[in-house]
Amino acid sequence: MVFERVCVESFLYHAVLMTLFDSSLDCLSSILGRLNLDQYLSDPVHPENATPGSPASTQPILDASYKFYLLIVDVVWLARTSFSPKSIDYATWLRLRITFARWEGAIGDGRSEETDNHIGKLYTIGIRMLLVQANPSLLVNDVVNSLELLFQRGLAIIRRLDVQDVFVYYYLWPLVVVGSIAISPADRKMIEDKVCQVSGSPQEGSVALASHRLKTAWTQGTMCESRSLRILIQLQTILVGNSVLPSEIRL
Repeated sequence: MVFERVCVESFLYHAVLMTLFDSSLDCLSSILGRLNLDQYLSDPVHPENATPGSPASTQPILDASYKFYLLIVDVVWLARTSFSPKSIDYATWLRLRITFARWEGAIGDGRSEETDNHIGKLYTIGIRMLLVQANPSLLVNDVVNSLELLFQRGLAIIRRLDVQDVFVYYYLWPLVVVGSIAISPADRKMIEDKVCQVSGSPQEGSVALASHRLKTAWTQGTMCESRSLRILIQLQTILVGNSVLPSEIRL
């Protein structure tokens, strides 16, 4: 049973990561109902409160309840929709925001100051960035200002990260999301260095893809002199996965 659970967890996390990189790689939506994840991932000791990086988690790969990662998939899809002509349903956004708030609270309360949950907090910043982008009630300037503020918070955490202290593959998703809107060469270099540290893991292909997508997003950002548009273009490139032009940004 332990082996089967590890296999399911590995598949689930990899699927979540690939969904960020390419919407066509989302294999969860079509098979989720047939997976019966509760059979493999039920955690009677910590059913809903096991957060990323939590030492109390009994799930060795995800290190969190699988529902946390299913939430990530939903938020990625919602943020991706925000860059299309299709309008976002506010009720859907609010439902995800409320669900995320419960996780954010659990992550914030999960460690003492001496053992700060850096990986968990970096995930919450990445998810919050996508929820800000998807918020249909915000004006563009409010979105950009909020994204920049969250980026600075994420950067402060990234500066303190020693990714070799944990299962380094976990860091790819938040590093890519937070790092996508980096503007200055110094900030980009720091993000790139952290991603390179993850390359010591057996998931070399995913690390190379993450690095490539970040560089592609940063290159797209140089096409516009406006800092606000640059941030939106870079985030859109990560989420949509193809080249975009400033005129294609939905303001």
